[in-house]
Amino acid sequence: MDCCFRIRLSVSNAPGSLEDQRLASAGHWRLPNTSQLEPHRKSVGYLFAIQHGAKKIFDADDRGEVIDDDLGKHFDVELVGEDARQEVILQYSHHNPNRTVVNPYIHFGQRSVWPRGLPLENVGEIGYEEFYTEVFGGRQFIQQGLSDGLPDVDSVFYFTRKSGLEAFDIRFDQRAPKVALPQGLMVPVNSFNTIFHSSAFWALMLPVSVSSMASDILRGYWAQRLLWEIDGYIVVYPPTVYRRDRIQGYPFSEEKDLHVNVGRLINFLVSWSSTKQSLFDTILDLSYAMAEERFWSDKDVQFTAAWLQDLLAVGYQQPRKMSTALGRTRPLIGHGDRKEFVPQKLPSVHLGVEETGTVNYEIGNLIRWRKNFGNMVLVMFCSGPVERTALEWRLLYGRIFKTVIILAKERNEDLVVEQGQLDQAYKDLPKILKRYEDADGFLFLQDNTILNYWNLLQADRNKLWVTDKVSKSWTVLKSSTSDWSQKQAEIVRQVVNTMPAHLQVSYKEGMTDENSLAVCSAEVFYIPRRFSSDFQDLVSLVGNLDIHHKVAVPMFFLAMDSPQNYDPVLNKMVFKKKQPQGNSTRIYTAQAPAVRPWSVSSEAEFIKLIRVMAEGDPLLLELV
Repeated sequence: MDCCFRIRLSVSNAPGSLEDQRLASAGHWRLPNTSQLEPHRKSVGYLFAIQHGAKKIFDADDRGEVIDDDLGKHFDVELVGEDARQEVILQYSHHNPNRTVVNPYIHFGQRSVWPRGLPLENVGEIGYEEFYTEVFGGRQFIQQGLSDGLPDVDSVFYFTRKSGLEAFDIRFDQRAPKVALPQGLMVPVNSFNTIFHSSAFWALMLPVSVSSMASDILRGYWAQRLLWEIDGYIVVYPPTVYRRDRIQGYPFSEEKDLHVNVGRLINFLVSWSSTKQSLFDTILDLSYAMAEERFWSDKDVQFTAAWLQDLLAVGYQQPRKMSTALGRTRPLIGHGDRKEFVPQKLPSVHLGVEETGTVNYEIGNLIRWRKNFGNMVLVMFCSGPVERTALEWRLLYGRIFKTVIILAKERNEDLVVEQGQLDQAYKDLPKILKRYEDADGFLFLQDNTILNYWNLLQADRNKLWVTDKVSKSWTVLKSSTSDWSQKQAEIVRQVVNTMPAHLQVSYKEGMTDENSLAVCSAEVFYIPRRFSSDFQDLVSLVGNLDIHHKVAVPMFFLAMDSPQNYDPVLNKMVFKKKQPQGNSTRIYTAQAPAVRPWSVSSEAEFIKLIRVMAEGDPLLLELV
């Protein structure tokens, strides 16, 4: 086997230690003097290994033990020559161009666990693959292994998914096949358990301007994008090491660079392109672009330039750049190209409840729901404590919808919760509509209302949905009923008079009495893409006027279309003004499209909700 170096990050290597001095004296590196930073020390170690003939480098941390003490048993250590495995590799499908990142833990049997570096808005995407494709092996220049025991999870998972002080001991399916990532689809890559072949040694550079818990993840996404330039790809392997949980958590702040920026970074990388001719010029081009977008700082641009110079100085030959498949029409996936694999359901710990048994199960309904609602954005306003419920709502609804945007009174960057005001929640929607211009539509939901999505399949996604026929949800008042209604009616008349003709005509046809005021509880409604521009125009007409959400929504809907054209899907929702005392499950029925009110303020209450919703979606029981 060619020379293989193992680079471990050990907390015992203090800055300025003899080990640092020994590495530094081995070569006159151009890397900036940031030796107090762990990423810098590892980068020096990488250069030392390359200078001394390494052909592949195993990047690991100090708490991982290689299973059976044999890397070759798990990874593809040889890619060329007699010892190389000549085989095809299962590959995630590229059939959904809107998907840019995947949770590999699902493929290996753990749906309710997610890796550090997965955007929190994607945590709820826990459905299995409808099908896979295949790719010829030999260019998996970066190989990411999984870790049994304590996988690479983020602090959100670590602090919210264990009870007491017991150590995590999570196991993955060792028999699941390794899986490759096609161009356009990414996966979190860490420095805990990863092999870099010589064609990807340039990708070892760790950025220095971000926190240590974000550095390797940013490197992984940066490297994946550049790997496509040399026709390389990432492969994720079954568990290759066992990492012990020392029950030593780290603060959310250590991962701030991840939770705030990683989703935006992935979208940026997938859409980015360069006209540079050589790989190293392309690397510099991307590093500069990432600094411009503030994913990292100018320090990393300088560090990249020095890193590439040092690589050349130790004799490294940059790989030849090749054309990528990005931007070209993707080849159609024929029926014969589709490969099936149904992951196992392994014992796990989620929401403090242990799941037992190994279950193989069908996902027909989930796939059907995902196909129907998978390009629809759910916008959810949380009045309850988001630190206890935000991830749970994403787990529940993120399985079904394109994405789940959570609004709350206070912003929470760690949990990707945006700031909003419930009394005027409609004013927060235009920016979301613009953000997802390719979405089929936008479904608004308050956290006091439960959505039974399985009952929405027959609804027309090109029509407006609202509760105009639900008793006590939509009412028409005389504007003289109270001072509040009188003031609201005056503002409504003011806005209506400024509407474009087609919207004004539609509103007046729906509200023939100008002394009346339509009021809607507006906990749940849907706006299809074809009405998106009208909705944004109407919100802009309101401007700074103080129209309440319950008044603005019915005004907008009456202006956008005639009530006779609304889809009736929400007409049969369960709507009660107050939650019944005692057993709140009495008002719930799986046959209704939605149920109001229902309060969720803790994980225990979320589990209770999941269990009653499982009547309509039995797969939900897999979560608890």
